[in-house]
Amino acid sequence: MFGGAVPLAENSITRRKDRAVKLSGVRRIKLHDFRHSHASNLIADGVNIVAVSKRLGHKDISITLNTYTHLLEKNNEEMLEKLENSSHDLLTNLLTASK
Repeated sequence: MFGGAVPLAENSITRRKDRAVKLSGVRRIKLHDFRHSHASNLIADGVNIVAVSKRLGHKDISITLNTYTHLLEKNNEEMLEKLENSSHDLLTNLLTASK
C-alpha cells in the first residue's frame, strides 16, 4: 500500500485506500487511523510498550502510554485472569497428585 523502496505520494495512498474501502464496503477511516489500529493490535498481542513506542517514533514513551493506557489495563485484567486460572490448575494438580 505504501510503495516499495520509494514511498508513494500521500494522494496516491489516499486514492488506493479509498478504492479499497469502496470495493470492500467497510467504513471509511483516515490514514492515521491505520497507525492507531496497528499500535492497538501490537499491544493487544502483548508486544512490549517500549517497542511499540519506538515503532511509532514517539519522542517519549509517555506519549504512547497516554494514548494506549486503556489497552494496557485490559491486558492487566487478562493477566490476572490467567494467573488465577494457573493457580487453580496448580492447586487442582497438587490435590490430585496427593490422593
